[in-house]
This record gives sequence, structure tokens and C-alpha cells, in this order.
Amino acid sequence: MNTTQPPADSSSDRPPVVLRPPGGAPPPRPNRFFLLTVCVAGLLVLLLLAAAVVWYLPHHQPNAPAPDRTEAPVRSARQTPAPSLDPGAGKAERLLGEWLRHQARAEAEHIRAWGGDAYGTILGTAAEADRLMGRKRFTEAQDKYRQAAAGLEELLGARGDLLQRALEQGAQALELLDGETARSDFARALAIDPGNATAQRGAQRARNLERVLALYHEALRHEQADDLDPAAALLREALDLDNELAPAVEALADIEARLAARQYREAMSMALAALARRDPDAAEKGFGEALRLRPGDPAAIDASRRLKELKKSVQLLELRRKAEQEEKAENWAAALDLFARVLEVDPQAAFAAAGKARAELRVRLDRSIREVLAAPQRLQEDGPLQEARQILAGAENITAPGPLLSSQIAELSALVDRASMKIEVLIRSDNMTMIEIYHVGRFQPFRELRLALRPGSYTVVGRRPGFRDTRQTLTVTAEQAGTLPIFTVISREPI
Repeated sequence: MNTTQPPADSSSDRPPVVLRPPGGAPPPRPNRFFLLTVCVAGLLVLLLLAAAVVWYLPHHQPNAPAPDRTEAPVRSARQTPAPSLDPGAGKAERLLGEWLRHQARAEAEHIRAWGGDAYGTILGTAAEADRLMGRKRFTEAQDKYRQAAAGLEELLGARGDLLQRALEQGAQALELLDGETARSDFARALAIDPGNATAQRGAQRARNLERVLALYHEALRHEQADDLDPAAALLREALDLDNELAPAVEALADIEARLAARQYREAMSMALAALARRDPDAAEKGFGEALRLRPGDPAAIDASRRLKELKKSVQLLELRRKAEQEEKAENWAAALDLFARVLEVDPQAAFAAAGKARAELRVRLDRSIREVLAAPQRLQEDGPLQEARQILAGAENITAPGPLLSSQIAELSALVDRASMKIEVLIRSDNMTMIEIYHVGRFQPFRELRLALRPGSYTVVGRRPGFRDTRQTLTVTAEQAGTLPIFTVISREPI
């Protein structure tokens, strides 16, 4: 059986046969370069339209949040993914913005300097969120951004604990004399809290540790050679740099105790030698130094007691000599002060008690005489005049008064005599003026009035109804005795 079949009609699958007359030229073939150019241009147009749609839709959706332009932290090694039409993309973008704000705040607080591996892990989580965004796996990216932000907040909240841990580790490193580790720990603490005084002090101690240890070991070499003064100086220099280094503190205390013992022995030897040669000043200096080095030392106290008695005797003799000199010069206030000082040193000193009584009497007498002589006009009144007479009597009873008191007595006696005189004066008026003489009396109008007045100045006031008061001073002197001085007092000026 012949299985050969005629070929099926496939005219629809083949291009039509083009007939041409015999010997004719073939028809022109299509230009392949032109077709390729048209295809490429069409493809570019489609791509541009797609990009425009992608850009247009996110920016023109209703209630779409405005892009946050207030903060735009630079994200190293990451770029914000391109916008997407996925509904979760907008929420992921918002979470990305929140993460960036959290990161910016943390970076401003120098988290890179103290966050350590924990901060590195958080950054890794944020980087994973970026990769998920790039792959348009927005739901997973949201979770990663939330995880990164929560981790960052937790790390920031742990700053206090991290600070305390860094301070403790730094202090422990200093105790172990590990300067490098201490510097690292305190640097971390200062990154968390730049103003922390403990961290600042610890960082300074860590920087000085190498120099402090060098001074400390040099001091120990001097101590082993019994060269204590340079050893102490080196330790003090070390403690000026770090006064908390316990080995240096203990070593200095030991050396200073040994130096004090040596100085005590030297001071006692010097003081006892001075006491033996009766040099109280040098002895006092030596015993004082000994007691400063060893307060309450029995030997120094006993020697100081003997020195005190010697000095007391010398002091009393010197004060008595000066007080007697002041008495002879009639400087009674100075003498009184010296006798009082003697009694402070020895309350039982009889000569000082008697001298103080004499000086007090003479100080009061001198003050009274000077007050009377300074205001003689007060003797116009009976009271002050009587007081002056009593002062004069007391002064005249002093035995061996001395040149100063003798001259005061003479001057006071003459003043009392003058004040005791009565000078007759005549006062004339117009028989219409009332007259008042201060400290004397008031008088009705008269034409003439005779009065006996003591020497001095008197204020006189004349008063008359309808006239201005007249005021004048009448001066009466002892030289006017027997001359009958005349004074006129009349109110003449009408009001």
C-alpha cells in the first residue's frame, strides 16, 4: 500500500508565491536595518511610559503622606530602594525613615564609640532590611526595620549600665596597673558621658600611669639605699600626678614616718642642749618641733614644762621692768596694760596687783582732769563746778604726783578759781522786752538789771509781742571784775 500522501495545503503557513514574468527583475526585499531601528525605538518608548507610570502613581494617590524632608541622614553603603506599587512599600518606607531618624540621633550621641558589637548587630539588621527592600519583600523589610529600631532604643536605654560597667572596668584596670586597658575603658565611658568627672579623672590617671610607676620604682631604689629624702620627694611627685595609687600612698606614709622619727631625735637633742645653756628661744623651738612630730610625747612634755617655768620667770621680770618705766613717765594707760599682762601670766603676782590698782586710779584721774580742762565753759553751772573742785581735791591728795600731774593740778586750780568768781554786770532794756539768760534764768521786762555772773559766755534771748526775738552772746571775763560791764538787750524789729 502506497502510504505516500500528497502534501497538505499549507498556504496559510507559508508566504505567498510572488510571480514574475520570465526574464523580469526580482522584486525589492525589505530593509533589515530599518526594521531593527523601528523595533528598538518602540521598545524605548514603552520603557519610558512604564517609568512615568511608576513615578506618577505613588505621587498622585489620595492621602499619600508628603515626603519627609526635615531629616535626611546620609546612609553609608546603602541606597533607598526605588518606589514600588506594592501596598506594603509605603509602610516600609515610613519605617525606613523612622530608622534613619533613630540612627541619626544615636550617631549624634557617639554610639559608634561605645555601642560595640551590639551596635554592629543592629546595623547588620538594618542592612538586611535594605536588601529586602531592594528585592521588594516589603513585609519582611518592615519587620527588620522594626527590629533594628527596637534594638537601637534598647541599646540607648542601656547607656547608664554601659557607663557604669566601663567605669568599673577602668578602675579595675588601674588597680592592676594596666594603663592601656584603663585608657580604653575610660575612653568608652567618656564617649557615653563626656562630662563624667569619674571618667575624666580615671582617663587622666591612665595617661599618667606610666610616668607614675617610673617615679614609684625610682623612689623604691632610693629607699633601699636609706636615702629617704629623695625617695619621699619622688613619691610626692608621683602622687601629685595620681594621689590614688595605693602602693605609692603606702610607701610615702612609711618613709615619712621614718623621717619623722629621725627629725624627732634631732629636735630633742637640740632643745636639751639649748636648755642646758639657758637659751629659752632655741629650746622652745626644739621642743615645739619634737611635739609637732610626736604630739603627747612624755619626754618632750616634761622638758617643755621646765622650759615654760624658766620663760615665765624671765617674762615676768621683763614686764615688771617696762611697767615701772611707764609709771615714772606717767604713761598710766601703758602701765595698766603691762600690769594686766603680768597678771595673765601669773595671777598671784602681788606687785602686779598693786601696780594695776595705782594705774587704774591715775588713768581715771587723768581722764577727768583732761575733760574739765577741755570744756571750761561748763563750770558756769554749779554741778560741773562742784565736780571740778572734787577732782582737784583728789589730785592734790596724790603723793609724788610727778611733773605731768603737777602741771595739771596748777591749771585746774586756776580754772576753778576763775569759775568761782562773781562778776557784777549791768543789763539794760526797754522795759517791754522779756529776757532769758540760758543757765541763769528768765526776767520780766525791765530797764536795768544788775547780776553777778561767773566768767564765761552766756546766750541771751529777748522776746516782745509783735517783734522778732533778738539773740546775742554775753561774754564775761575775770578781768572785768570791778568794772561793771554793761550789756543792752532790746527786741527792736517789728514783725
